[in-house]
Amino acid sequence: MSFRFDFGRNPAVDSLFNKACDLRRSLSVSPDRIEREQNSSLIAEAEQVLCHDLAREPGTTKLNGNSLARIFLSLAYSDASWFDFDTFFKYALLDSVHTHHETMSAKNAANTLWALARMGCPTNQTSFEPYLDSEVTDCLLQILYQRSDDFIIQTCSNVLWSFASLDFDYADIELLLPYILCKIYAEMERDTQLARCEAKCISQLKDFLDYYKHQFSEKMKQDIFQLTLCVNHRIKEMAPPHSSATHREVEKVLRRCTTSVFQSEVSIGGGYADICFVPEKVVFEFNGPTHYEKDGRTLNAHSRFRQRLMKKNGYSVYHINYLDWQNAKNRENFIRDLSLVADLPIRTAAPQPSLTIFMPPQGPSIVVESTTPVFFITIPRDPPKKRPRDEEDDREIRDVQRAPKYARY
Repeated sequence: MSFRFDFGRNPAVDSLFNKACDLRRSLSVSPDRIEREQNSSLIAEAEQVLCHDLAREPGTTKLNGNSLARIFLSLAYSDASWFDFDTFFKYALLDSVHTHHETMSAKNAANTLWALARMGCPTNQTSFEPYLDSEVTDCLLQILYQRSDDFIIQTCSNVLWSFASLDFDYADIELLLPYILCKIYAEMERDTQLARCEAKCISQLKDFLDYYKHQFSEKMKQDIFQLTLCVNHRIKEMAPPHSSATHREVEKVLRRCTTSVFQSEVSIGGGYADICFVPEKVVFEFNGPTHYEKDGRTLNAHSRFRQRLMKKNGYSVYHINYLDWQNAKNRENFIRDLSLVADLPIRTAAPQPSLTIFMPPQGPSIVVESTTPVFFITIPRDPPKKRPRDEEDDREIRDVQRAPKYARY
């Protein structure tokens, strides 16, 4: 049975969503910190729209499941973090899901879940901050389970990636997986090897498969066998990302400081590890400003998920903060210290020759130690070439020989 809802459009939500889409396009072109600061005004506008609706009397709300999902997508598209919101707004977001989940379609529920995962909403209570509790999770899972007939391939990939990113217990999602796989295989019959599927969708499927691969039952492993082959084939066809100039600089220093062999842009899950020591199962991640929250030190939700995914695949992950790299006085020592922590063999620095200067015997001797090696290079010179004899030279010699003896002096 297919569910369709038509509650009309909310102009305030539509305006918010359009601004978020514009900001998302600008972030994809120039993802620097100046552009990312623009999300503060969008967060304030979303808070105003949501809180204004919550202040209404019951039964007079203008929001529904579709408009609520667009609010969540607007926040996620603007690259907002859960830690950017105040406590009241966090409670308002979670309460609105519980209030309007009955009017959500499968796509709305999937987009809401994906936005919560993208913003880094916690799933367990570590402090007094609001978190994604079991009550809100059950509401969304119930909608996904009841209206799974409306799934498309993009909805399936969003849901599966959200499960992995939010670290859902496998037992909670096991009943929903057969319905999602049925939709995916139906799409594979129409689109061989998912050739028309977007790269983002394939990456999200790969993340899910690698995240839960140790928890799949034997029957589930047989069910996802064809999907795994298809996804791995598409991942191999994708071109790896281009390394930045700073990333290449880190590689040059690393080659001088360690004897281990490493590779760049190694595929792990749906993403790529910057520098990977495959035999040692060690990964070095060079993180620019887009990998952190506003403080420049706390990893954002996506980077934390990538770290958990690599650890589940048996890798030890070490992060190189761009601020630490810029402020390092001696970058070779910085890499050597990191290699020692990662238990990698390091290349010892070559001894530096010293330069000794002695004064003449009558004066005191002075020894100067220099840390910079000095080399003396002697360039051999060819002996001067003699000019070949010509007829004029022979004529002069004959004139001297014919002259009288007294004339020769």
